[in-house]
Amino acid sequence: MTNSGRRCESWTLKAVRLLCALAALTALVVQPARPALALDQSWLVLSPQAKAIVEANRPETDETPREGLLALFSNLLYDYTDFRDEPNPNRLRMDPAVSGEAGAELDEWSISRAKAVEEVDLLFGAMKYGYAGYQFFGGDEVFETAKSRILKEMSQYSQSIPLWNYSHMIATSLEFIQDGHFAIGNRSPCQWHTFRVNPYLRFFLDDDGRFVNGNGIRLASINRADPSSFLKPSIDEYGGIVYVLGMLVPDQQADLMCELEYEDGSMEMAWLVPIVSLDHGGPVYELGEVEGLPLLSCRSFDSVSDEDQSLIKFVQDADKLRHEKVILLDLRSNHGGSTVYGMLWCQRLMKGSAGLSTFTAELATDTAIALNLNRLAERREEELGADEIKAMRMYWKNAEDPSRQGWCRISIEHGRQTSNAPFIVVIVDSNTGSATEALVRRLRSVDNVAIIGTNTRGALLCGNTGIFALPHSGLEVRIPTMLWLDSEMQNRDGMGYLPDFWVHPDHALEYGVKFVKKHLVPDQGAPR
Repeated sequence: MTNSGRRCESWTLKAVRLLCALAALTALVVQPARPALALDQSWLVLSPQAKAIVEANRPETDETPREGLLALFSNLLYDYTDFRDEPNPNRLRMDPAVSGEAGAELDEWSISRAKAVEEVDLLFGAMKYGYAGYQFFGGDEVFETAKSRILKEMSQYSQSIPLWNYSHMIATSLEFIQDGHFAIGNRSPCQWHTFRVNPYLRFFLDDDGRFVNGNGIRLASINRADPSSFLKPSIDEYGGIVYVLGMLVPDQQADLMCELEYEDGSMEMAWLVPIVSLDHGGPVYELGEVEGLPLLSCRSFDSVSDEDQSLIKFVQDADKLRHEKVILLDLRSNHGGSTVYGMLWCQRLMKGSAGLSTFTAELATDTAIALNLNRLAERREEELGADEIKAMRMYWKNAEDPSRQGWCRISIEHGRQTSNAPFIVVIVDSNTGSATEALVRRLRSVDNVAIIGTNTRGALLCGNTGIFALPHSGLEVRIPTMLWLDSEMQNRDGMGYLPDFWVHPDHALEYGVKFVKKHLVPDQGAPR
C-alpha cells in the first residue's frame, strides 16, 4: 500500500484541513461560467431507463435514529479496562540503527523460533492496543485464537524458521482481517476482488424486461440460474445502455466459464477474463474539457506530494463549476491521501455537506501514538524532535474521551442527500481507493450522479495507518489506528463501491461522454 493510499486524519491532517479551507476561502478567483450543454435553464436528469439502473445501486434512506447508529458504532470499539499488558512504546519505535543491529544477528533467510515467539507476542500486543479494527474483527477471542494457531505452526520447527514461511503463516492466520490498509511486510490479508467479464457478448432488455442477445433471442438461464445475477449494466461505444456478462470474484479464483441457455434451446459457453486497471499518469489535478464538457482529472489527494498546491485549486474550481450543466470527474488511479479535499469540493459545489452520516473513532493509546509517530517520521523521512513528539502526545491525550479509555471522542458528521449540483459523471477504477472512495461515498448520496468504470479498490474501513518493524525479522507492520463507518455500517474493503455502469476503465471516459449526450434530458419541472 503506497503512502498516498493511506488516509491520515490525525493532527497533521486536521491542520491541512484548516489550511485548505482558509486557502479556498481567501484565494478564490471566480471565472465566468462556461456554455451549458443545453440552452434552457432546467436541470439535466437521467432518462428513465438510466435512472432506474442508478437508483438500484444507491444506499437506501437512513431510517435508523442517530442514537441507535451511535450505539451500534460504539459496540465496535474495544473496551479497554486496563493497560497492564500494553507493549512498551519504546519497543515499537522504528530506529534504523537498532533495526540494523538486530538484523545483523540473524541468518539472512531465517529467524530463530525463540525470536519468532517474541515477535508474535509483540505483534498481537500492538494489534490489541493499536488497531482500531480489533473489536470489529472479533476482539480477544478471535485474535487470541489466531495467535495460538501461529505459535502451534511455529512449534513444528526445531530451531529456525525461513522468513518467507514465517511471514506467510502470520498473514494467512490473519485472513479474517478484511482491511485494505492492514499489512504484514508486503502482504495484506485482505481478500481483493476483480471484475471479470466476457468482452464479446452483449445483451439488451426487450419490451417485457427480458434479456435478449443481438438477434433478439431471449436468455433462459446462465449456469442454470436467473440471468440477472450475471448481467451487469454497461455502456457501448455509442453511449447506449447494454448488459455484459460479468462477475466480481476473489483475485485468486480460477478461470471462470459460464453456460448460457437460450429459450430457443441453443446453448453457449463463455469465458470471463479479468479487467486490469492500468495506472493513469498525469498531474495531481488538471481542469480541461472533452467535447465542450468540463473534465476534472484528479490523480491523488496526497497533500505531501502536491507541491504546486493544485489540490487547493481543485477545491476552488468547484465554485465556478457550480453553474455547469454537466461535470466529468475522473478519479481513475487516485489511490487516496486526505479526505478533506473531497469534502471541501462537495461543500463548495453543492453549498452544503453531502453523503450519509459518518462515525469516526481514533485510538489514543500509547501504542497507537507510537505507531503514528513512526508514520509521521516516515513521511518526513527524518526523525522527529523531542519537542515535536511531546506536543503530538499531548494532542492525542487531550483528545481522549474520559468516558472511554484509550479512545478519542467519537466524531460524527451529519449527512444529507442533495441534488443541488450539476450532473456529475464519476469515472473510477480498481485503483480508486482510500480517501478517494470517501468522495465516491459522498457522491453516491447525490441524486444527479452516474458512476462509470469498475469497482473501486476497497480500502475505506480504517485509516491513520501507523507502522512499526518487528525487531528481529525486520518485517514492517502497518496497523490502522482509526475506524470509520457510515450509517450503512458495512465493510466494503476488498470489494469497494460498485459502479452504476460497468465499463473497462480504458474506455470509461470516452463512453461516458457519449452516455451524457444520449441519456441526459432537461427536467423542465426543476428550474435552476
